[in-house]
Amino acid sequence: DNTIVSANSLGTVQFWSGSTGTLIKSFDQSEHKADVLCLAKNRDETKIFCSGVDSRVLCIQKTTTQTTTPEWISTTSHRPHSHDVKALTIVYNNISNNNNKKERQHEEVLLSGGVDTKLCTYHVKDFRNFRPKNYYPWPTHSPMSLAPKARLLAFLKPHDASVDIHSLAPAPDSALLTSPQQINKDTLLGSIKLKHCHHALTCMAMSRDGRYLAVAHAKELLLFELKSSSNEHTDQTATLTPTKITTTTKLSGCCALTFCQNNHVLLAATSCGKLVAMDVATSSSTIVETTTPDHVATSTIVTDTKDEYVATFANGANKGCIHIYSLTGLKLIRTLPLLSNLPSSPTCIAFMQQV
Repeated sequence: DNTIVSANSLGTVQFWSGSTGTLIKSFDQSEHKADVLCLAKNRDETKIFCSGVDSRVLCIQKTTTQTTTPEWISTTSHRPHSHDVKALTIVYNNISNNNNKKERQHEEVLLSGGVDTKLCTYHVKDFRNFRPKNYYPWPTHSPMSLAPKARLLAFLKPHDASVDIHSLAPAPDSALLTSPQQINKDTLLGSIKLKHCHHALTCMAMSRDGRYLAVAHAKELLLFELKSSSNEHTDQTATLTPTKITTTTKLSGCCALTFCQNNHVLLAATSCGKLVAMDVATSSSTIVETTTPDHVATSTIVTDTKDEYVATFANGANKGCIHIYSLTGLKLIRTLPLLSNLPSSPTCIAFMQQV
């Protein structure tokens, strides 16, 4: 309708007539007269969102009653950020239509970011009743992988295309569980550096016995067999020799890896929703593969202690989508309900240890 919206360094958001240049209405985004740094509007131009040095995210909405002239009013605000908000934008989340599963709807989501380096999302349609969700600037999965039986720790360096492998102290007796052990020697056994790798490493997994290591980047999944001369009962300097394993299965876009409790079956998830189980100890690598029901990228794979069940987890925008499979044949058993009412998205899952 040719309305112009402006914001200034006095914490004021103003609405102007584009035809006459006159001021229609003015709102205070900040009670402290702090700078307003960003504005965003929804698709049908009935809501304006603003924020700035005062991290309050304010919604200004146009009334749509038939009896009165449309008017802009200040409705609701949220304050999930701790410092200045420097960017606001509207993004669209594809969701399924309950009446027609094949039809996709575009849900409007407000996205904010600022000095505190976290991202926050807001429900545009029902801004008042839904609390914002926080996405913090740390990795969705750990860059470390532990081999408890071999007492080895692998540390992933994504941008160096390398993996450092450290030795750990022998497992303590039950009487020493409360006493930390000090190691007086260099724990680094060696580093595996990938040559001619032009992509950042995305994920890694090491088997519990420390024999196998799987590393992935956007184009390829690499498997190594680790041979170490270390002896946990001596203080001799250990040597580590990695040997690349050639497999017939080529996987790209891996986003999550884990080894089963039996140490030789590797589970890999790709960005297109594929879940693959392969036996790295045999020449016939692929056992079975399946596709997650929602075709989304998996961020975490976990197995139970008896290698009976596999759980995959997709965090972030997918609101904690969890699928449970039987390891035999990777048959889908159950999909858990979406965790949509939490203040922030879940970050990890685990099976409770059976007693």
